[in-house]
Amino acid sequence: MSEHPKIPTMIRVIGKAWADEAFKAALISDPVATIKAEGIPLPEGITISVVVQPTCQVYVALPPKSSEGKMTVEPIRMDGQEFPHMGQVMVKAWMDEAFQTALISDPIATIKAEGIPVPEGVAVSVIVNPSCQVWVMLPPKPVSA
Repeated sequence: MSEHPKIPTMIRVIGKAWADEAFKAALISDPVATIKAEGIPLPEGITISVVVQPTCQVYVALPPKSSEGKMTVEPIRMDGQEFPHMGQVMVKAWMDEAFQTALISDPIATIKAEGIPVPEGVAVSVIVNPSCQVWVMLPPKPVSA
């Protein structure tokens, strides 16, 4: 199967959803058709789910292992803050099944045990992506956007 849409492509889609409420509604109701209508190629059989992320919620989507054994992660951003070490957590979860299990069952405690601070009042959910599924996390629109 082909690769999932690239991070910069999805950032462009998220930016358009922030700027255009009709596009956002279409993206939520039929993400595959909406993304294809933007001229973005998608692999056959892929499923896309859009999660509208509240301000106090962080979703961590663990991507599947690639056939080459590589994984690329981007820093997680929320409310103007960047969480650069979350990429390390994602890679560890990818490599260590026991760690992944702990991360899924109690993400905040597992992340804090890695020495990564989690802001008070922020909830963290972990989603495991199968190879035919993409989760688009639609964060709140930044005040400056």
